[in-house]
Amino acid sequence: MSEILQIRASGPNMGPNGKRIRSSSSRNFFFERAELEQILSIYSRKVIAGEWFDYGIEGDDDEVAFAIYGRSGNIPSYRIIKGRRGSERTRFRIVGADGRILNTGPVLGGILGALGGRSLRLV
Repeated sequence: MSEILQIRASGPNMGPNGKRIRSSSSRNFFFERAELEQILSIYSRKVIAGEWFDYGIEGDDDEVAFAIYGRSGNIPSYRIIKGRRGSERTRFRIVGADGRILNTGPVLGGILGALGGRSLRLV
């Protein structure tokens, strides 16, 4: 016979599993809607062309990354990263599969041009 246990939160900001619930002021950092639309516009064109095959999104309190996967699928071919901290001039950056920073800039549209053209073609 199984027994059902109820675990009650103890203290303020505690969830039912006993872990602290984050307040709305400490939410994870993320892309804005317009930024995601720009990224997905280029991503969809590259998928149709057969160059890119999958993506993933990861983030924490300091940065968020849109990872683009090619044929290999093990590691991302490119990562588009938006950082919260640091210089405003390098808020956005594109990182290649080998970890090198390929492009940086204060505006997402300015660095996405490198992905939209033929300059970063997967081989």
